[in-house]
Formats: sequence, structure tokens, C-alpha cells
Amino acid sequence: DASLFRFRADPVPSLAGESISNSVNSLLYYAGKQWVGTPLGLFIKPHNTDKNMNIPYKNDSAVLQHEIYQLLPLKDEVWAATGNGISVFSVEGKLINPYSSLTSLTDEVIYAILPDNSGRVWFSGINGIGCITNDRQRIVRFTMRNNLQSLEFNHNAALKGPEGRIYFGGINGINGIDPSQVKTEKELPRIHLFNLYVSDTIFSKGIPPDGISLSLSRDAAHLHGSVYTSGYGDASDQGFSFLLEGYEKEWNTPAASPAFAYRNLPPGEYRLLVRYTDPFRTTGTPIPLLTVKVVPAFWQTLWFAALLTIAIIAITVFIVKKVQHFRYINRIKALEQEHAIEKERLRISKDMHDEVGASLTRISILSEIAKSRQQEPDKTQKVIEQISEIAGDVVDELSEIIWAMNPKNDSLDSFAAYIRRYASTYLEATETLVSYNFPDPVAPLPMSAELRRNLFLTVKEAIHNVAKHADAKNLTITLQTDQKKLIIIIRDDGKGFSEELLPGTGNGLGNMNRRMEDCGGTFRISSGKGNGTEIIMTVGL
Repeated sequence: DASLFRFRADPVPSLAGESISNSVNSLLYYAGKQWVGTPLGLFIKPHNTDKNMNIPYKNDSAVLQHEIYQLLPLKDEVWAATGNGISVFSVEGKLINPYSSLTSLTDEVIYAILPDNSGRVWFSGINGIGCITNDRQRIVRFTMRNNLQSLEFNHNAALKGPEGRIYFGGINGINGIDPSQVKTEKELPRIHLFNLYVSDTIFSKGIPPDGISLSLSRDAAHLHGSVYTSGYGDASDQGFSFLLEGYEKEWNTPAASPAFAYRNLPPGEYRLLVRYTDPFRTTGTPIPLLTVKVVPAFWQTLWFAALLTIAIIAITVFIVKKVQHFRYINRIKALEQEHAIEKERLRISKDMHDEVGASLTRISILSEIAKSRQQEPDKTQKVIEQISEIAGDVVDELSEIIWAMNPKNDSLDSFAAYIRRYASTYLEATETLVSYNFPDPVAPLPMSAELRRNLFLTVKEAIHNVAKHADAKNLTITLQTDQKKLIIIIRDDGKGFSEELLPGTGNGLGNMNRRMEDCGGTFRISSGKGNGTEIIMTVGL
């Protein structure tokens, strides 16, 4: 994770050098260059044989800013398996991505890529195993029906073995594949109309011809029928999807049924397309079946709608502008002001009641107990100590409420300073050493009082959990920001806990998650026994 080692390939291997580096997933020396795949992206540098441990650091710029899991040289190209599909580079180090078929892998995590002996490229990821054909025009997918151990595989778990066999390791075991037994170059069968009903009436007694053009009345703009194919694969595995251009924006999900149906089509011109998917999940090219025109009435034409719209808008704008403009604007401003004031009052009232009110009630009760135990000095002293501790908490709570109310603190730099001061003070009496990874300087970006309050309470709860439960020696608070987003990361090296317990770990984590949702942000926590805990909060500025 933090060092790269180089060994001599002697009969007795020995360590030749070591360098501190970023975490490296894949390292390749190819075409006179050093290709380094890391969680931060792909870095390419000239290969210096005297200093071939020159691994990039955080200040270097990545040519591709996605996590790189594996690098594969293929003739005049270098393929990269990434957290966002497969990317292809020229040997000069330029991103080329020459194959349109790879766009279907966008947003998919690809963990491993391997070539077979016939020139095809195999890959594994979070959606199973796939094979890219020799011409790079198609991707053949394999599913649980093909005896996969699961649809999710692991990175750094792939091997090309003897006689060209390929092995992929996944979350439930290993899949071994003999590529010579897999035929991916089969031509997909063509699709034709089988029957067609127009306006609920049979169009043809036999199989309709291709390339039909129809004109439908707007009163009965109905269309349904089915298709057939000359390929006889497993009907439960093959699929048909339809798209009525001009009416639908996306293809239907492939289904075993070859039927289509459209009713009450609005006026317009349409084209019906069909697409076949074979049992290997290989999708063929779209095939046009027919064209349809639904004739509109004159009041349904574009020119009539345009004239009517213009007339209505002109009249409406004239009346509103002359009669209601100023009254409307002033009323809206007044309502917004009243709403903002009322919302702030409710928030302050709730904070005072939930936090300060509860503490004062406890002080009142403990004071009565102290009066009743005047003859027992030891017990009275313990009660007084409790009262003192609660009173100190009340002072801190009032200080937090006042800080949240003060408009002078409505900026990110003020918020960062307050977090730093609070964490240092709170953990001063513990054995946990806190460190900060903040920008220098922190930008004075505007923040609302409600956002500051929710973020602070979430950070406060996280620090409280570290001090109370984690037994951590070190705590790191990281603040990352740009003009639109704020990320706060709280990481400790404590004892952690099993992530299986996350759904029921108490109200604290639930409150933290709700506060982040209230301010439009996200909350994510990850942990493991003996591995510490990491909390990531993200919110828009």
C-alpha cells in the first residue's frame, strides 16, 4: 500500500530496491514507458532503466483519473481495466478508445482483462464475465446460466493458465474457462414480422412483408403484432426489444416474448424498430419493421398550437405585468422573510428545549436530592459534582447554540476553526491524538446556519463515539472542498466493529445520517474489527 519493491530475477531472488509510493495496483514497462495503475488513476513516465523505481507521487498528474486495476499491452495499444469500464491508450500514452463497443461498459467496475490465444479479450468485474470479439465490435456476456460462481469478481484474481485456459476468481470461488470451446463469431439471425394488427384489425392473412408504410386515423391509432426469427435458441434465454422512434426515447428491456403493442398513438410520424439478443446476451443491430403516420386534426397541428400559445401568453403577460407584478413580488418577499424567521425560531426553540431544557431539569432534580441529603456529606458531594458537570455541559451547549445563531460565523473558514477548537478541547483529556488535514487557507465560502449546525452536530457525535468506544490512539479529521461540494472525513485507528452491526448500532449513527439527509448531504461509515472506523460526510455548498 505504501512501498514498491524491486527484486533481481536470479536463481536466488534478492531485493534490489525499495521506494515509497502511492498504492500500486498494476505496474507495466512497455514501449519505453513506465505505466503505473493506482487508486488515483493512471500515471505514465519515461522508463529510466537506472531509476526504474520512479513511481508517481500525489503531485504528479494522472492521464486518467479513475482507479486502475490492471494494465494489458496488446500490440500497439495498452488496455486499462478501471473503475469506469475499459480504456484504451496508444503506445505514446494518449487515450484513444477506438472501439465503440466499450462504451457499454461505462460506469461498470472492471477488475481484470486477459487475452486468449485467438485474439479475443476477456474481462471480469462486478457484473460477471465478458468476452470482446476479435473485431472489437461486440461484447459477449456470460450469466449465472453459464455456470458462473457469481456475478461479482475480485481484482488481482485472474490468470491465463496452461493450454490457454483462463481463470477468474470471484466472491464465491473460481471460474475456469476454455476459450477454444466458446464460439462468439456466430452471426445473429434476422427478424421479420409474423403478424400485424392495425386499428384492431388483421393487416394481412399471411406473414406481412418488410418495409410497410401505414397511415392511421387519430380515432383508432392502435398497432400490435409479433415477430419471429429463423434462429432456434433457447426461448427462455433469447430476447426481443422494441423502439417506436418518435414515441419512445429508450429501447424496451429485452424479453422472451416477441410481441409488441401500442394504443392511442398521438398524431405524428413513427418508425418501429426491433433488436434481437441471443442467449449470450449479444445484441444485434436494430432492424426497421414499418413506418406509421397518425394524421392530426387541424387543432392538433403545430401551427395552431403555436398561435394559440402565443396569444394566451401575450394576454397573460400583459395582465399580470400591469396589475399584479409589484404586489406579487412584495408578497413573496414578505412570505419568505416570515418563513425564514419562523423556521429559525423553531430551530432555536427546539435546541433550547432538547438540550438546555433537559440539562436544567436534571440540575433541578439533583438540587432537590442534595437538599434531602444534607446529613450525608459524601453522597451530597457526589450529587454536587454531578450538578457541576451538567452545568458545564449547559454552558457548552449554550455556546454551540450562540455560535450557530451568529451570522458572522456563516462561512466555511469559521466552521473549520470551530471544529478544530472543539475537537482539540474535547480530546485533550483523552489519550487520543488528533490531527487535521485542512486546506491552507480554508476558503471563506458561505454556509447557512442550519447547515453549520447539522454538520457540527454530526462531527460532534463522531468525535464523541471515538472517545467513548474506539480506544483509538490517533484521530484524523480531513476537510476537502471546492466551490460546490464539501467533504469531511473522520478516520481513527481504534478497535472498530463489524459492518454487519451497522444497521442496529444505536440512535447515534441514525441521528448522524438523518442530519446529513436534512441538509441534502450523504453519510457513509465503514469499519472492521481491529481496522478502525472511517466516516465520510458529503454536502453541497
